[in-house]
This record gives sequence, C-alpha cells and structure tokens, in this order.
Amino acid sequence: MFYEQILLVEGLLLAIHAGILVCLVALQESSRRRDLWAAAAGFLSGLACLGRGNFLMVVPVLAVACAVAPAIARRGNLPQSPTGSKPWAEIQNPRSKITNLAPVAVYLLAFVLPLSLTLWRNHYVSGQWVLITNNGPVLLYLGNASDSLGTSHYPASYFKVIKRYGSQYATPWLKELAEDVRAHPAEFIRLMLRKAWLFWNSYDIADNASYYAGKQFSWVLQWNPVAWLTVVPLAALGVWETRRQWRRQTILYAYATAFAISIILVSITGRYRLGALIPMLVWAGAGLAAIARELGARQWKGAGIRCGAAAVGIALLWPVWSPEVWRNVPEGQKGWRLVRGMDYANLALAYMDTNQRPRARKLLESIFDAYSLDFHVATQLAHLYIEDKQPNKGVSVLEPVLKTVGGDYYALIILAHAYYHAGQKTKAMMVVQQVLRENPNYEPALKTFEVLKAEGVAPEIMP
Repeated sequence: MFYEQILLVEGLLLAIHAGILVCLVALQESSRRRDLWAAAAGFLSGLACLGRGNFLMVVPVLAVACAVAPAIARRGNLPQSPTGSKPWAEIQNPRSKITNLAPVAVYLLAFVLPLSLTLWRNHYVSGQWVLITNNGPVLLYLGNASDSLGTSHYPASYFKVIKRYGSQYATPWLKELAEDVRAHPAEFIRLMLRKAWLFWNSYDIADNASYYAGKQFSWVLQWNPVAWLTVVPLAALGVWETRRQWRRQTILYAYATAFAISIILVSITGRYRLGALIPMLVWAGAGLAAIARELGARQWKGAGIRCGAAAVGIALLWPVWSPEVWRNVPEGQKGWRLVRGMDYANLALAYMDTNQRPRARKLLESIFDAYSLDFHVATQLAHLYIEDKQPNKGVSVLEPVLKTVGGDYYALIILAHAYYHAGQKTKAMMVVQQVLRENPNYEPALKTFEVLKAEGVAPEIMP
C-alpha cells in the first residue's frame, strides 16, 4: 500500500520519528514514567527500522544519547528552563547519574520487539535469518561504488558484477564494495562529499514522487514558505541562537547527525531525507523567535544581521548549486531542469489511466523539446501517437532517442508497434528479434513476434 505512488511510507515515518524524539526528550527531562517513555521510544524506533532500514544506524547513537543526556542536562546547573516556564530543579531527574542505563536497557528491549517478529517471519518463510530485508548490501553497493552517482541509479559496475556471479542474489555485495573502495579510495571520499552536499542542498531528488511535478497542481506547494530551502538556513540560525542551551539539546543533536549520516552512507533521495526536517523545524522556530525578538525591541541592526545570515543560507542551498541538477541538463541545452523526464511520463500515464488522454498528450508534447533524449517521455508520447493512428509520428519521436541513448525493452516494443502500424513490418520484426535475443522470455516481445509471424513477416537476421 505505501508504495502506490501516493501513500508513500515517508508519511508514516515522519510521524513515527517525531514520536521517537518526543519520547526521548520527555525521558531526558522527566523524573516520572521514564521506563514508559523509554519503552515507547524503543518500540517506535523498531517500527522506524521496518519502514526504512537505514534507521538501524541511528538507534545505537540514540541509545548512547539516552544514557548520557539527563546527566549532561543536569550538569548545566541552569536556574530555570530555557523557556522560563518552570524551575530547572523541577524538570531535572535528581536521581540521574553520569549515565542512567536502566532506561537504555528498556529502550533497546522495546526496540527489539517489532524486529524480532520480522526476524521470526523471515526465517519461517525462507529458512534464513534476515532481520528486516536482504537488500541492504546491494543498496550500499549501488550508492557507494566508484562509478556510482550517489542517487537512485544503477552504475555500469553493478551489471558487470552480476554477470560475473550469475545473479544479484548470489553476489557478495559487501565484499565487492570493500574491494572497490580499496581500489578507488579517492573516488569513495569524493562520492561521500558529493552525497553530503546532495543531502543538504534544497534540490529535491525525485523517486516515486516528484515535489516539483506536484507543485504544478497545488497552490499550497507553490506558495508554502515552509520548505527545505527556508527551514534549514533558519535552523542553522536557531542552533547558533540556542548554543548556550546545548546541554538540553543532546537528543536533537544526536538524531540530526546520525540520521543525516545514515542517509549519506547509502544514497540520496529527496523523500529519504525528510526525517531530518523534524529537529530542523524546532531550531527554525528558535531562529524565527530570535528575529522577532530583535524586531520587537527595535534592534534593527541585530534583526538585519540575523535576516542576512538566513538569506546567505538560502542562497547557498539554492537548487542551482546541486550537482544533480547539472547532471540532469542534456548536453547542449541551456538552463537546468527540476523534474526528471520519467516523472512527467508517469504523470501522463496516470492521465491515460483516468481517461484524460488529451491532457496526457498535451503534457508530453509541451515538454518533449526539453526532454528530447529521455526515452520515458518519448515512449509514452509514441504510445499515444500510435493509439491516435499517427504511427509515423511515433517513429519520428522514439527512433532517434533509442539510437542515441538507448532504452528499455518496453520502449523497443513500442517502437516495433510504431513500425508495424506505419507499414514497416520488417523493421518491426528486427526490433522484436533484438529484444528476444537479449531476453527470450519477455512476454510482450513474444506476443508481437507471433503476430508478425502470423502475418507472414519472415524473421530477419540483424548485423
């Protein structure tokens, strides 16, 4: 359900992550029900790992923070809370020591509970002891190989390794990654720096759902000021403004740092990093409060300095500085693109599925010039032309793309259909045979081959 384009798992995960932080902060500052707060935080942490496996890297950091945060906060010896709402002595735990391991033990036990259920289930079904899923090693390779882009992308080395071992599941991905890193240490460091910049830059790298494609249809998204571009610079200001109260923010520091690293170590996608916005919103509130305080006191210089610092941060995180943006620009084209061609193709497919064919065609035709080398866009547009009894247009759209940059089997079959309906049945047979040589069991190619054969089109031998 949560991978059906709209109901993505991030919607649920954001609520779970916020709940974890609420429980851990309550555990830090409360002297009552500490075991209940720890148990709730641990159980939610286990659920968070089921939603996205990278959180397994965050949990040990949170456990350590859970152990030391109360003592660190108490050592601040502040007379009252930063908000001034109650004396500090009322919210600190008078029994806390340098470390308080009892809540940590409860946290870890509760964390194990939901994971133990999936561990049992996986062993029962497959006979293998798999904690959550078994795709962690391959994802680490895809995001960290020397020829990786650090995003949702299959590098050339991935296919070479699979060919050597025979299948993805027989490949020791961690071993292959370790050997690759040893052979290319400089590339690994460069890739880590690139991914760190991709993570903090405001450009939202699409995967399954595109923020920029959605903005076209929602005034809320178009005009909403609460976005990565504004929140993160304000959060940096808020961290500076609350630096003297750092002892009470141990949990937030630990979560923000560990969560960012857990994503950067794998691969960067816009929706994967959304959890980082939770502590950022807290700090952004502190940043805005500092600006409002200066304005209320008519301290124009202080307000100007703070607004200027936020503006500099917005300029630094502006999407145009993202290396992923520049990678998306076709060679010879000016400007930069914010949405992948595949996102437009998926949107057009949704229009077709809901019987809005004119809108689908208008969308694809309007952006084809900017995405003339994107086979997803060309494939969907050619498909529409074929159904509209304009197969020659389908050929003219799709043929140059496949000859220049290539495409998948589906795109080749659509080209074969365009050839067929345009009366070029021999060419259609040649394309179908090309697909069958590479994938003899591809069902659309087999069906098209039988249709052509039934019409007396002889198989051709391609050079």
